Amino acid sequence: MGHALYLTDGTTTAHLGDGGSNLLLGYTPAAPTSVETENAEINEATVTESATVVFTGATADAVRAAVRTVETLLLEATQRERTKAGRRVYVKRKLDGTSDTYRSEVMSGRVEMSDKALDSGWWNRQIEALVVWTRRFYWEADAEATLVNGAVVYSHEDAGHHNYVDIGGASVAGSLPTPLRMVLVNSDGTVASDVYVASNTMTNPATLPHALEGEASAGVTALPASPDLNSYSGGRYGRKALSGTESNLFSWSLPTSTFQGQYYRLIARFAAAPPANTQIRVHMGIGSNVLWQNESLITLSAEEMQEICTMQIPPALVNVPSTAAIDLIVRGKGAGNLDLDFVQLLPTETYRKLLRTLSTLAVGSKLVDDGIDDLLYTTNGANANAAPDYVGFGIRPRVWPGLATRLYFLAADGGVDHPLRQLTVYAYHRPRVLTL
Repeated sequence: MGHALYLTDGTTTAHLGDGGSNLLLGYTPAAPTSVETENAEINEATVTESATVVFTGATADAVRAAVRTVETLLLEATQRERTKAGRRVYVKRKLDGTSDTYRSEVMSGRVEMSDKALDSGWWNRQIEALVVWTRRFYWEADAEATLVNGAVVYSHEDAGHHNYVDIGGASVAGSLPTPLRMVLVNSDGTVASDVYVASNTMTNPATLPHALEGEASAGVTALPASPDLNSYSGGRYGRKALSGTESNLFSWSLPTSTFQGQYYRLIARFAAAPPANTQIRVHMGIGSNVLWQNESLITLSAEEMQEICTMQIPPALVNVPSTAAIDLIVRGKGAGNLDLDFVQLLPTETYRKLLRTLSTLAVGSKLVDDGIDDLLYTTNGANANAAPDYVGFGIRPRVWPGLATRLYFLAADGGVDHPLRQLTVYAYHRPRVLTL
């Protein structure tokens, strides 16, 4: 039994070898350049390759029909690439002696007849031709593999609740980083609005302290007196009084080596929305030495969960002490308090914000962020009524063969947020390879 190679759009299939009447004389998968492999997360690089095929049939019309089927599929692929509408066309292959099938999306192609196609080949009903196509630079498994199967995450991180899931490197096959198809089910008792998703592969997920508790900052008033785990991360929040001048209200010491100079998005969850016109900036330093700081931003007075800034931790990689302080420098418009529940440090290795534009995510509904087929939509619990209720910003999470990955989640409703908000997470991938 030989190699199986065919073109298909899911409805029409043209066998180029082993599985139909056509004979595959020669085919070798094209290898991408190193530049193309570096662009694995954007899926835009392509390779061009060809297969030598003998089209056969019992009659002349049958031979012509076989050629035209291939030409139609290649034209369909060209139209799909140009308009982004219609069915995707894939070249699929199953190598002799293997049990799995791989696919690669085709962008364009053509059929080139041999010099004697209408001579002896035609009379024998055997026409040799070169089928040329341009495809994605990678092959991906024809079947999805499950990486996360219904893990429950919360919208905060403390001893009793986690807002992350771990994917072991041994679970990821192939030789390339691979995007995920994520299904997030609102398993909470209330609707959800915006969702933040990030992944961490480059630093050790098990040792990265990704949550800073407000009540853990020095000099704050930890409230309430009796811990309330249903309302606050860790059961408490930190309170500091505001003034009309800038003050260092919250400060934490971070182990600089753990963060390895990567960039992080800081998201704060306030126990109560900040008073109007409160200004916050972030400062990182060692003693009186400033390593990094940003410009002040005016917080939103109607939302408890807010994005603060993106920063590199540590901002320098040479002669950096083992610890450094990260501070929230705050100025209030007048009297009042700033009640901080926690600050989340989300790695921007891949950072994704799913922003609601239409309907909220109802209880039991699913938010599907499909990095494999580049789709984002919601469905109800029965996987019906797909709707474009969200738009996505940033890079979708991906996993790497042989490397552990941690996925982080935060969910907000654009107003009052509660840390026990729950999402049930499913994640799938199609292992990717370059050639074989």
